[in-house]
Amino acid sequence: MNQPIDFAPTWYALALTFSIISGLFGMIAMVSPRLFRWLSDRSSQWIDSSRALLFLDKRVDIDRYVLRHARLFGAVLVVTLAAAWIVHAFSA
Repeated sequence: MNQPIDFAPTWYALALTFSIISGLFGMIAMVSPRLFRWLSDRSSQWIDSSRALLFLDKRVDIDRYVLRHARLFGAVLVVTLAAAWIVHAFSA
């Protein structure tokens, strides 16, 4: 008999990892907008796609909005993550 594969622990670990990384970026945005801007400048690299994906090859520049309001962005990110984990904790 073939047993079904339980992907729940994998997805949980992936969600936890991404939540921790997002929370760290949110905290950095709240505490040090200058460091957040530096990280954004370092990680903003354009990747050219092939002609098949040309319709997706559009630059969306949200940096000026996010960087202008870095503390607000960080606070919203941290509060959203906290709310998601509270809902998850009380729904089980």
